[in-house]
Amino acid sequence: MLIHTDVREFICETCGKSFKRKNHLEVHRRTHTGETPLQCEVCGYQCKQRASLNWHMKKHTSDVGFSFSCETCGKLFEKSDSVKFHKLKSHPEGRAT
Repeated sequence: MLIHTDVREFICETCGKSFKRKNHLEVHRRTHTGETPLQCEVCGYQCKQRASLNWHMKKHTSDVGFSFSCETCGKLFEKSDSVKFHKLKSHPEGRAT
């Protein structure tokens, strides 16, 4: 029932952000520490939260379609938004000013 209220009793000591669940606070703290305790057993990719690892693991299955590509380097992605973020991070010189 607590998650259906606005009570946020778990507060980050660093930035003051509050959470309804203790485990959400624990994951949030990793943004301050840089800790990446979860690791892919296939390629070694590391991340802060289980949802990110689950999403990453889809890349290792054969049924994932990578139909979106970066026009600059040709790297393939599953979603068009991923191409946009990739281009901002990897090819910032290509952005219009």
